[in-house]
Amino acid sequence: MEQDQTVSKEQCHTTKRIFERLQAEGYIGGYTQVNAKVRGLQQLRQGVHMSLAHRPGEAQMDMGQALVKQRGQLGKVFFFVMCLPYADALLVQTFPRACTETFWEFHRRAFALFAGVPLIIYDNDWVLIAKILGGHERALTGSRG
Repeated sequence: MEQDQTVSKEQCHTTKRIFERLQAEGYIGGYTQVNAKVRGLQQLRQGVHMSLAHRPGEAQMDMGQALVKQRGQLGKVFFFVMCLPYADALLVQTFPRACTETFWEFHRRAFALFAGVPLIIYDNDWVLIAKILGGHERALTGSRG
């Protein structure tokens, strides 16, 4: 089957041909077992496809850091990203530091740009999340958790 990836579709081995070759090499099992195995291997090669559905008014938010060159100097900036996948809307902003104030300033700007407050799905942002407690439990920055 690996060799079949480099030849035309007409030259690929059929399940029947694979079964015949296995029998010639001493295989005593049945065609049904070979057929099931070939089908399983073909499905694995195709990979998994999951359709993503984004509802109107949902946003995704994440943040990170990057090295940028500003005025000839290399330095670190923190960036915030919020997107509305359903509407194909996106906002990316950089700040000189990541703290609670810049976190909320970014939100203020995003809400102004998007003309509303969406339902936001957050990643485990380190400005917002002080500690992952396990499972879905999080201690938020500034909370006693």
